[in-house]
Amino acid sequence: MDKLLIISFFLLIGHASQGQSWAKTYWNEFDHDAFTTCIGELSDGSLIAAGHIFENGNGGDIFYYKLNPDGDVIWKYSLSRDGFEQAVDIAIHPDGGFSLLAWSNTERISINQFDEDGFLLERFTFLEPPRSFPRDFLQLENGDYLISGYTEKSEDPLVNEIDLFLLRSSFDGELIYRSTVDLAGQKWEVPTSLIVKDEFVYTSIYNVLDDVFDQSIFYLFKWNLSDGQPIWQENLGEGLITDLALSADSLSLIAAVNGPDNFCYLASISFEGDITLLKEVLPEEYCEPLEMLVLDDGSIVLSAISYEDELFTAKTSLLYFNAELDLICRQDYIDEYQTTPSSLIKLANGSVCCTNNIFNGNWSDHHPLIVKLEEPCDGPSILSKFTNSQPSKHSFQITPNPAKDFIEWSATSNIETTSFRVLSTNGRLMMAGKTNEQNRLDISHLTSGYYVLVLLKNDAKRSHLPFVKL
Repeated sequence: MDKLLIISFFLLIGHASQGQSWAKTYWNEFDHDAFTTCIGELSDGSLIAAGHIFENGNGGDIFYYKLNPDGDVIWKYSLSRDGFEQAVDIAIHPDGGFSLLAWSNTERISINQFDEDGFLLERFTFLEPPRSFPRDFLQLENGDYLISGYTEKSEDPLVNEIDLFLLRSSFDGELIYRSTVDLAGQKWEVPTSLIVKDEFVYTSIYNVLDDVFDQSIFYLFKWNLSDGQPIWQENLGEGLITDLALSADSLSLIAAVNGPDNFCYLASISFEGDITLLKEVLPEEYCEPLEMLVLDDGSIVLSAISYEDELFTAKTSLLYFNAELDLICRQDYIDEYQTTPSSLIKLANGSVCCTNNIFNGNWSDHHPLIVKLEEPCDGPSILSKFTNSQPSKHSFQITPNPAKDFIEWSATSNIETTSFRVLSTNGRLMMAGKTNEQNRLDISHLTSGYYVLVLLKNDAKRSHLPFVKL
């Protein structure tokens, strides 16, 4: 039995009398990558999780599954189409059912509507090529959908000129508006977060300076909700926002920030774009914030990626703060060589649910870990014993590693490759294409952090090679 399942079993026994927190893994019997990227809660307390599956040479399919409140699987389905498709976010319908925002390399953006039993009812697509990528998704009180994201203006993946967009459609898929901001001329990177306050919408984005050793600059954008027109953009300084939320009193925005030197920060931002507080939350410890929840009492839950050593061990850290942003407690979740968070939601009863993806010790397959915490600081704390031994030998080696501008790979035997993918720590596809004779890849446009190079070999098998981008 998998060691994480053994740990989970005893943790569940310990909490059985209260019927409280649990931590469970799923789909680790698959012979391919099974990422979970988003999760939502239906009105009956059951959970809908969704992600995508990468299979050998067959692109990727969306898969989604339903869990009861105790984390047991009720059903699982997949959507198979040409090319590959990735689940991005979930919106729960107030009268039952759910909508799944997805991205594909053919239709680009789609909204898939399901009933509570997982049967597809409708599918709407938006933004045909050029390449458009959705980043955040919510459903307004009148049923309309709001999507933020970006469109690449060049077919060259190394050109970072993009349009930032805000898209609104009716529940029936009718486009109400698609408003854009032209961000040509600078190295803009992926936008994050989507917050609605009164009649305004707030989104964030950051741009990368020419010197990759300089810190990125992050911006806040304000839009009109009614017609989607941009109002202003504010330069908020060094760093990048990974998530935005309303404060408990709805008087300001709270931001999770990857700040100077790749540390985790929390910031309070006014609705006019002024930062009133920027606080480091894990002093002197390298971490990457991901998602954040503001609870009713003003306390904050932050999911982050922290590191055991310089290269091989990434873990999920759930951090709880009081309203003054003082750290109350921390819980770490790790199995094998890498466990990273992907989605964080607050459930109707006030508990917290966090989805994660586990990368096994051979750097081959992903599978999900989902944790439900009924009370902050009182849930299962899973920290498997980890030894700093190297992973099993790969068919390839990456040099240099860490790298600034380029990486190269060499085979340890007579093996050829046909294509490659570069994945972020939460499973997002960053780059893809055919391999060249030089076995050389330009990574200068990637932001600093931790990535995995996936090489598809001529025998239809894959090699996964971790590397660090400086």
